Amino acid sequence: MKLTINRSLLLALFMTTSLSAAVMIPNPVFAAADDNIAYQAKKLTAPQMLSKQQQAVAFILKNYKAIDKAKRGKSAPFLKALSATAKSLETVKKAAEAKDGKTFANNLPVLAQNIATLNQTYKMAKLKNKKIATGVRTLNKVWDLYLKRVMGGKAQDPSAMATKNNRRIHEMDRRLDKMSKDPKANARMKKEIERLRKLLAKAKANNKKASRQWYTSYILADFAGYYAGYYYWAAAYDPASVAYWQSGWEYFSQECGYSYAETSSYYESYSFESYESTSVEMSESYDFDYTAEEYSSFDTEYEASEDNLDEATEDEYEATDEDDEIEAAEDYDDPNETVDDAADDPNEEADADDDLDAEEPDDGNADNDDDFLDEGEEDADGDGIDDDVDDGDDGADDGGDDGADDGADDGGDDGADDGGDDGADDGGDDGVDDGGADDGGDDGGDDGGGDE
Repeated sequence: MKLTINRSLLLALFMTTSLSAAVMIPNPVFAAADDNIAYQAKKLTAPQMLSKQQQAVAFILKNYKAIDKAKRGKSAPFLKALSATAKSLETVKKAAEAKDGKTFANNLPVLAQNIATLNQTYKMAKLKNKKIATGVRTLNKVWDLYLKRVMGGKAQDPSAMATKNNRRIHEMDRRLDKMSKDPKANARMKKEIERLRKLLAKAKANNKKASRQWYTSYILADFAGYYAGYYYWAAAYDPASVAYWQSGWEYFSQECGYSYAETSSYYESYSFESYESTSVEMSESYDFDYTAEEYSSFDTEYEASEDNLDEATEDEYEATDEDDEIEAAEDYDDPNETVDDAADDPNEEADADDDLDAEEPDDGNADNDDDFLDEGEEDADGDGIDDDVDDGDDGADDGGDDGADDGADDGGDDGADDGGDDGADDGGDDGVDDGGADDGGDDGGDDGGGDE
């Protein structure tokens, strides 16, 4: 089978009428959702979680636009991912409102991919802004909670799905192995490839458990998102490495797309009956560190501009100097590459290891049913992003810029070209600009990094 659409995000694939037919679900009947979110709300419905993620995107955009352009780092790929995330959130929201189960399910991993790309490009952009960091953290935290709210179920034929997924994972791993042996691969590239291979191992492990098999598509979405982040970054800022990441681009983006198109297989019995009415207890409220009055003002502003969020994020991305290079990279079509779905081709080595694991006995504790989604995730710095997400630094040639960046890929914060945001060359920069109007973001002594 040949997929004719060459797009990493494959949004067009999921927005076509061919994928818009609703999955048959048990007669859900409920009132229209109320997705308004009260200040300090610690119980949210699934629609409210989506709205909170959209608020996070709006909050990030608002505070990004407030930063002086000299302090925006190398952020064009981040803006592309932010724009794609805004579009995906709206697509999922509309599909849920329409009770269109197939479009809803097949677009969830697309959203996951876009958030993964956002995380990767955010780390590499080196945006030293407290408010943007809060927005990114909120987006990730609420996405994680939302995913637990919309988990898939067992496929009708888990064994058949295990075989298909395993063939894809096997071929993807084989191609990564080839990339790791490429003479052009430096130490940093090899580190990134190893991280991607760990994701494939995680996908393979979940694929072997019938009750967790649905999660395989989301892990592959993380893979595709991180890969896109590396590739977009190279296209915008590191031409010497473009060819390396381009070598696997078309294959990986399309192979993951094949997986996304089958996600609805895990949602055939999914019911929206409680989707809009059941509230989930939160461990904290997500109000962007606002006071009640500030949140009310922000919420009013958000509601007034909500319908234009897609356009606003895209406009900001298109205003960058690097958007043409990134778009050309995304549209790259290798004349020597025909991406047939590996799932359709028997593979003796892959098929020898596609047996499902025995089901674990139910411990009777429903609270533990989603614990596996947190396995292997570490967030020591509390930014909402897995610590394993690479910031693009190799740690070998820091050169004294800010103790972490190597001065070659940190968006210009090495004390020689940034006018002073590394905490050593500007008389007291705190390294985390809050973007507020009260301090210009540069003195590190008037407000401790936050607005007064």
